[in-house]
Amino acid sequence: KATVSVLNWVRTVRNMGADEGLTTSFFEERVRQIRANLPDGVRSVVVVRGQQTDKVPQYFLTASMQVYLMRAEIANTIVVVTPNHVYVLSRQVKEKSSLAMLAKDVPGVTCIVCNSKTDTNRDAIKTAVDAIANAGGNVGVFAQDRKLMEGKFFAEVFYEMFDSLGTPHQDVTEEMRALLRVKDNLEVDMHRKAGLFANIITQRSVVPAIEEGVDDKEAGADVATKIDGVIDDPSGVKQLETVTDGAGAFDTVVLTGDFKPDFPGASTKGELQPLNVAVVIGARWKSYTTVVGRTYLFNATDDMKKHYDAALALRKQLIDLATPGRAVADYHAAALASVPEDMRAHVHVHFGFGTGIEYNDAALQLTADSKATLMEGNMLVLRVHLGGLRRGAAAADGEGDKAEANSTYAIQLLDTVVVSAEKKEKEGWQVLTNAAKVEPSKCFFEFSEEESIAEEPAPLIEMELRASTMNYGDSRAGMWTTQQKEILEANREAFANLSKEGRKNRSKEDKSTAGKLARGQLAKVFESRPPKGSYRVHVDEESGVIYLPVDKQLVPFHASTINATRQVCDTTHYSMIITFKTTVAGFTPYTTHPKLAFLKEITMKAPLDMKTRLEADRTKMRNLINLYKKRDTQGGGGDDDFVSTAGLQKRPGGGSPVLKQVWCKPPLMKGKGSQKQLGNCEAHQNGLRYVLKDGTHIDLLYNNIKHVIACPNTEKHERVAAVHIRLISPIQLPSGTKTRDLHLWMEVSDAQDDDLNKTRLNKSEREEDMEDEREQKIINQINREFVKFCADLKGQLPPTASIEIPRAYPNGYFEGLAGGSLTWIAATPTTLTAVLDTTQFFVLSMKDVEVVIFERVVHGQKNFDMVFVMKDYNQPPQRIDNVPKTAMPMVKDMLCGQYKLRYYEVENSTKWTEVMKTVKKAEESDEGFNPWSMG
Repeated sequence: KATVSVLNWVRTVRNMGADEGLTTSFFEERVRQIRANLPDGVRSVVVVRGQQTDKVPQYFLTASMQVYLMRAEIANTIVVVTPNHVYVLSRQVKEKSSLAMLAKDVPGVTCIVCNSKTDTNRDAIKTAVDAIANAGGNVGVFAQDRKLMEGKFFAEVFYEMFDSLGTPHQDVTEEMRALLRVKDNLEVDMHRKAGLFANIITQRSVVPAIEEGVDDKEAGADVATKIDGVIDDPSGVKQLETVTDGAGAFDTVVLTGDFKPDFPGASTKGELQPLNVAVVIGARWKSYTTVVGRTYLFNATDDMKKHYDAALALRKQLIDLATPGRAVADYHAAALASVPEDMRAHVHVHFGFGTGIEYNDAALQLTADSKATLMEGNMLVLRVHLGGLRRGAAAADGEGDKAEANSTYAIQLLDTVVVSAEKKEKEGWQVLTNAAKVEPSKCFFEFSEEESIAEEPAPLIEMELRASTMNYGDSRAGMWTTQQKEILEANREAFANLSKEGRKNRSKEDKSTAGKLARGQLAKVFESRPPKGSYRVHVDEESGVIYLPVDKQLVPFHASTINATRQVCDTTHYSMIITFKTTVAGFTPYTTHPKLAFLKEITMKAPLDMKTRLEADRTKMRNLINLYKKRDTQGGGGDDDFVSTAGLQKRPGGGSPVLKQVWCKPPLMKGKGSQKQLGNCEAHQNGLRYVLKDGTHIDLLYNNIKHVIACPNTEKHERVAAVHIRLISPIQLPSGTKTRDLHLWMEVSDAQDDDLNKTRLNKSEREEDMEDEREQKIINQINREFVKFCADLKGQLPPTASIEIPRAYPNGYFEGLAGGSLTWIAATPTTLTAVLDTTQFFVLSMKDVEVVIFERVVHGQKNFDMVFVMKDYNQPPQRIDNVPKTAMPMVKDMLCGQYKLRYYEVENSTKWTEVMKTVKKAEESDEGFNPWSMG
């Protein structure tokens, strides 16, 4: 529903028909107003806007001035307004930009292209500075913003010349605040568009999110994240970024209980209470902001209904009394007087604020001591907040639970309102957030707490520290390591002193992993340490080292030096025989160190009852040995085709969040039973780790993860819930498999079918219904775990991680042939994926697609094909074939509304290999060539 609503919003905004571009008449009128509002003695004004380098947007006063003057925030720009001329110094002036057209069409405007890396612009910048000097009088500046911009881009050169003039500076913030405090019809229209989006999200997405959040006892911050996921839409609207006192940005805020009247505040970190939930949503359109806030009550008692009626009555008074010419103090007193006396102690007496050059205008606070007067065109954010309210006992409770009846809560309503003498409610002119209903029928919910499913305790994690101990160097293993380093150093020296004749024969060197190890090129493997207190075979997959018990100690051997392992069994003993490689070119340590022992074969013999354990050890060894053999075969011993999985920084206390007991495709190990091994996926400081019960694991660093896609169970794909991880570059699994995908999944039937099938025998119809309900609860629980894992992961990613964590739309599935099999295609906010019930995964990032072609679109045909042409023409087009024609309307809506892509329909299939050759050839000969334009 939320997705459809966003598409409707896009269509509605496009049909509003307002002229949002920078026009000559608009700019001239804005310049005239600025000049007319300058204080006496000020002849010029300087507006400076720098580039954002912070992930959290800063709020500059001059950003609002830019929007007021030029309809956009333009980074790295200085605007100088003098009595007779306007100079725009910017890095953004391109030949066909709005600024360049402005300079061409408007007399008295000069746009100067500036470069921050050279001084070639000094003469041009001096022209603007000289104009300030010639204008005489004082220069209007924004003191706060100048301090922030000093030393940035070419502002350093400008201020150097500007200060040398000695012209007096005067802060014009108050005058510009008064100017921007009054909105004209065009600005109000921008606020209306942002408000329409906020209204839609509030109506369609908030209620399901909070109902599910209360039902699942989720934290307010988690529910806010879900709502934000819907707001992340490519339509051009943005979440609120400019807030009180320029302090940065806020996402959706979800509150519960007796929360404080802070604005915007932070979401509740604890669980949502089945009592009240307040949601605040802010949105921007073309830098104009609208805020809406609503409170939803659960199992409302008579007292709670009385409180809500009082809040609605106060809201109505604040809206009705917002007329031009009314003093704010009188406005405040009249609104407060409408509140019943027994409720006034609960009312927070700060009724909101106006917006101007600052989002929260300090001079237009709706308080009892305000000296301001409401004016036509003021934009107000009205806030009704009642706190410290007692729930009261429900009628059905009798005397009721006193503790529950005495629990306190708060109600908050936020609306964005235009001060206007002529109220145009039907057109949404005065109350921009009126479409987000606040009547009790929309905000009261009945809630019954269901029996929760007990969660199994997390398994204890044993930490194995491989750090060197104080006496490690004196131990036999330490002495062995020292000897190996000596051997490596001796061989390096000998290798460096090869004769000229020997250098000619370097092409004959052994370039395998073992050869590199022999020449000292993989010396880092000796940083590995054996586990303490153990004398059994140990495999260290990260370093490629296998520890074998020799002479009552664990001795390390790199897997690339082992040729093979084999086993021999008799009636009483099990033997494992390990043979080593002995022919490595250029590696002759026995001549350098004749007193050392060099092994060719080791036989390990044990009682027959230890066969199972030793076979498991041998399987791990063989997997690691085969991995290096495969690398040597494919790439000459190099690791260039694979991204290293080493370097995971573990989170103290263990990984969090954790996705427990899930299967993995492709499996980490090979052999009998490998595909039935369950493991946990843990999030650490710089990556994820999927680990099996026996300790076998694979690490996925955040800098190599492109997508983490949540696919909850739906009716479309049986009973499978999954989290699919798409990597940027392939990795090598312990089994030797090369992959760019890791698929973590759980088939719901596997979780509880065995128990259900046993209990369904000889059950009545009623008992079977109860079993079905229990099964559905388990399905819901698994879905919540998968979705919560992705939400928690998104909330704790480091700032440097650029991972997309989309969730499949519940109604965004359609059938198609992708990844080599007919399967369900899931649409997410950023991808089309086929990752369920398939062995060849298909993940298509839609931001990499340039155009979509529908093939075989013929009347009477039941299916059609889709071809996705990539923006990088060197990549082959991607395909989804045999899509049912019934899915075409939904697919077209997704392509146009969600992904902003152009599509075409053709009757026949196309030879795309030949087409792309033609396209690339045409592109090389003509830079302006557009193969997808009409005609």
